Amino acid sequence: MIINNRQGENGTAESEIDLLALAALLWDFKLVIIIATLLLAAGGYAGSRFLLTPTYRTSFTAFVNNRNDVTTDVSTVANADINASHQLTYTYAEIIKSDQVLEKAAEQIGLDASIETLRRYISTSIGNNTQLVYVYVTMTSPSIAAQYANAIAGVSQGYMSDIVEGSSMKIVTYAKVPKTRYFPSYTRYGLIGALLGMIVSSGVVVLQDLLDRRVKSEEDLTNTYDIPIIGSIPSMSENKSKGGGKYGYGYGYGYGYGQEAQENA
Repeated sequence: MIINNRQGENGTAESEIDLLALAALLWDFKLVIIIATLLLAAGGYAGSRFLLTPTYRTSFTAFVNNRNDVTTDVSTVANADINASHQLTYTYAEIIKSDQVLEKAAEQIGLDASIETLRRYISTSIGNNTQLVYVYVTMTSPSIAAQYANAIAGVSQGYMSDIVEGSSMKIVTYAKVPKTRYFPSYTRYGLIGALLGMIVSSGVVVLQDLLDRRVKSEEDLTNTYDIPIIGSIPSMSENKSKGGGKYGYGYGYGYGYGQEAQENA
């Protein structure tokens, strides 16, 4: 048993976990735990590979300026404009995700999808203490994702100055066709499955031991009831191996009752 019950100093019953017994228990069932870990790892890998639809992510980067001068070089922006431009990045990020921009960009590349679906394709983030807006497009087709991202970049660039007066947006980097999938990660799902397999199988082994109330040794008896042992009965299997009779009642080490009766007969 991995739980030891003992009486505390104040007379109350206390329980403690025997870490050595726990380790020995898990070691005894190591084959079961290893098999469960491998099976769930294979299941996680196979499930992510064959049941989940892979998606691909691409992005473009936009530079926000609080002056309406699209020909301004990025390196010539005055320091006094940086704070105001940084605040504008949050406004621009929301405008890029507006229905007008998304629908017009989809129309340019012939993408037939509802506005709810188009919103799920796009996400944005703001660079820390910068004037940069990062726009991400995630779709099941890598080529269409790149086309749609660049269409959004083109539409939003001309749309911003009309919405936010005295400001402009320049595209720093355009989207490229992604070569690797963004989701799912087969390795990650395999590791998650392996971890679940190890945890679940170990939990089942421990739970089975906790629910097993049979006394298997003198230590189990003393740990459970905290009473002294005044005597013990030898194992019948041990008597039998030492020459005990058919029924295990060994009156002597050489012969048992059943064997002696057969010889007298």
